[in-house]
Amino acid sequence: MEHGDEQGGADGVPGVLSASPWFTDVEDHRDLSGRPRFTTAKRQAKPEAN
Repeated sequence: MEHGDEQGGADGVPGVLSASPWFTDVEDHRDLSGRPRFTTAKRQAKPEAN
């Protein structure tokens, strides 16, 4: 998903998705000017039990 460059990193969208049991393989990506601008993740069908 695309997001503002101030919403990247551990305190932003990637951090929120990483903290959720529903998402795996969360990665923050940079645009051509080097700013964090979009995040990818895989959604699990069912979260794994802890």
